[in-house]
Amino acid sequence: MALTEQERAAYRENHDGILARAIEAAGSISAAARALGVGKSTVGDWAAANGIVSPACNAAGRRSVVQLPKVEVVTKHVEPEEVLRLRARAERAEAESRSAKAQLKYAAKHSNIVSDVRDMLAPTVANFALPAPARPRPVRGKRKPLTYIWHFNDLHAGEIVAPRVVNDVNAYNPQIMMARVQHTMDTLLKLAADDGNGFGELVIAVNGDTIGGDLHLESAEYVARAGRQSIAAAGVLAQVGYEAAQVFPRVRFLGTVGNHPRTTRKMPTGSARVDTSWELLLHELTRALLTNVKNVEYETASGYTLTTTIGPDTYAFAHGDATKGGGGSLGIPAYGLKRAHDANREWSLVLAQMTQAAASGVIKRSRYAHFHSFMHWQAGMADIMLGPSPKGVDPFVKDQLGRYSPPMFVIEVVHPDHGMIGLHPVDLTSIVDVDASSRYVWNDDGSLGMAADVYADWTS
Repeated sequence: MALTEQERAAYRENHDGILARAIEAAGSISAAARALGVGKSTVGDWAAANGIVSPACNAAGRRSVVQLPKVEVVTKHVEPEEVLRLRARAERAEAESRSAKAQLKYAAKHSNIVSDVRDMLAPTVANFALPAPARPRPVRGKRKPLTYIWHFNDLHAGEIVAPRVVNDVNAYNPQIMMARVQHTMDTLLKLAADDGNGFGELVIAVNGDTIGGDLHLESAEYVARAGRQSIAAAGVLAQVGYEAAQVFPRVRFLGTVGNHPRTTRKMPTGSARVDTSWELLLHELTRALLTNVKNVEYETASGYTLTTTIGPDTYAFAHGDATKGGGGSLGIPAYGLKRAHDANREWSLVLAQMTQAAASGVIKRSRYAHFHSFMHWQAGMADIMLGPSPKGVDPFVKDQLGRYSPPMFVIEVVHPDHGMIGLHPVDLTSIVDVDASSRYVWNDDGSLGMAADVYADWTS
């Protein structure tokens, strides 16, 4: 008889005493080897390894008929390939169902919180919303109208920087802030008037840290804490949107949240980032004040990033504090970007991986704030920009970083077919010594100008 490999293994390991019974039935190791069709030395090695001693032979030396025990070979059941595929599909469907339920839960939570905020604001703003202005006529002609993007980053409304603490290189307070906003709006209107194409849309990207909050108490004094800062800053934004709506056929506000307006010491993630931020109140209040201005749209991010289409390209707006050096993993080196070369290299590697094919739906233009620095560069078929701040340097930046950008806003020009065709930095360094003549008014004196005394009840 010829043993199969499984049978040889059973005899070699003496499973359930099978080798011992075979030797006993044959009467000797030699007889067992002949009966099994295996060499004598092999069976002898098996017996020695298992401590089996050959029994004494009978008078004939061997038995005439040897009945060896049968080997039971256990075979593994193999499921058909189609069953395995169906099982994999069922498991994947179950996992997708769990994920969808979790997303639905968080979406419902965020929606409820936003609805609650709007309900709380409704009685306050119902009678104070700005009236509908005269809408501008749409641009007509052969040339396609362009789009402006006003990168309204890091306003830090409510903060005060005294010139003496920064060697007189900067000053900041609500009055200076509003004068710098007004100067930028005037520049924007002049650019639009001088351009032959005409501008059909203004996008105001309010990309986080619109108020100062109380995150860096050592770097500035504060006119008010986060609640009043949010109310006053919303009034300024509403005045900006109201004036812009009388010039541009379409005005779009895009709102994200930064790190300064958060209500928790630790920065939350996901939808909780928005739900726990004073900046949600700011965006919702601004939206409510502009309710009657029908050519104004307002979109607020539901998480860290707001993605939208401007012209032919997909844009992603995020404040930037969750990047490396501000707390994340995209690869920005060092808070404040001291090393521009390293920043270019790291960002290019990351963004090039994200946009290798620059296919439809891929984010082509990423826009960040937070670092108070103006940088722009290409990364493969896409580009990235870090936006500056109209606030300028404060003691924290001056003492801790040693390098800082001047106070600036940036205006981006977008062609409907060709995408970004220009960047216009607006240097605000000279706007320091200002009087109270700004047409944008903070709510500290009861005279609210274009806001039509919306907040008189808070200052009376």
